[in-house]
Amino acid sequence: MCILHLPTFFTALKNAAHCPQGLPKSFEALIASFYFACASPLKSDECERLFGMPKSLALSRYRNATRQALIDADVVSTSNPMTLQAFAMFIVGNMPGLYI
Repeated sequence: MCILHLPTFFTALKNAAHCPQGLPKSFEALIASFYFACASPLKSDECERLFGMPKSLALSRYRNATRQALIDADVVSTSNPMTLQAFAMFIVGNMPGLYI
């Protein structure tokens, strides 16, 4: 299953880093869910090294940020593909052991 095309996402992320004002809510949700999905499968020491915080804190922060971003992107009534990608990654990030 491919939820995200990484080359396209990283290009958009790099552009967003240079000009963060006015990002679409759907892209904000995608960024937040990407961070959450990346932190979820990590071991505690890996999370500390990569994110600079304990895994429990990283997961709490990124889960809450993703929830709020999905709410702001109107996930319950959207057909926006980017918002739906963010929601799918959020669900995957909440399912430990799903990573292959």
